[in-house]
Amino acid sequence: TNGTNGTDVGTTITTQGDLLYRDGSGLQRLAKGTANQTLQMNGSANAPTWVTAASGNTVKLAQYTHSSNVTSFQINNIGFDDSVYAYYRWNYVGSVNAASSVAARWVDSSNNPITSSTYRLRGYDSYRYENGGSATIGNWNSNATPADKMMVRSWAQDPNGNALQFGYGHIIRQAGKYTMWDNISAGSDDTSGTWNFSYYASYEYESTTAPVGIQILAPSSSANFLSGTQFTIWGIKK
Repeated sequence: TNGTNGTDVGTTITTQGDLLYRDGSGLQRLAKGTANQTLQMNGSANAPTWVTAASGNTVKLAQYTHSSNVTSFQINNIGFDDSVYAYYRWNYVGSVNAASSVAARWVDSSNNPITSSTYRLRGYDSYRYENGGSATIGNWNSNATPADKMMVRSWAQDPNGNALQFGYGHIIRQAGKYTMWDNISAGSDDTSGTWNFSYYASYEYESTTAPVGIQILAPSSSANFLSGTQFTIWGIKK
């Protein structure tokens, strides 16, 4: 074919990165966008177009939802890009049937959890715990020695696995380090009492190797993240 009517693919798309789409008359070329642009439909919803996301937009980078009970899970190649994102946000909704804290490790570019002692606890923690009428209130602060994992202390602890729990936090890269801010969580269990939590803590990752993923671990091999639990990470654009 002669290419003038949009049917010759080799003639229609001429540059590396071009895209091919069809309009009302035939095949058309969408010239490649610029760096960090995203593809969306135009206002008439009949053709694709490149757009530049406004500063401050939130982009969902990764999400993991359990289809069965698991003792750990891992998200690789999340898409951390400090040239695009000012910081990152994570949250979870779900349950873990454990009486101690969930843990986390960063994952390297080979999809291996980073198990060296490069995680230093810093921060302050306050909480209120109530079960069957008894309440506990406490707090602590720490500048601990490095450990081989981070404790996600806001992941509400429920040995019976009856509580629907949620929590969120932030990941900030500052001075070449990834800091995981573990902000707040809450959980309730109507079958055996009420569990209320409010945590604040932070872990500093003391390594120059930038992580590309994250691993989340239950406190023990006998504990499980229950089916349906969901963990999501967003990037907040500069």
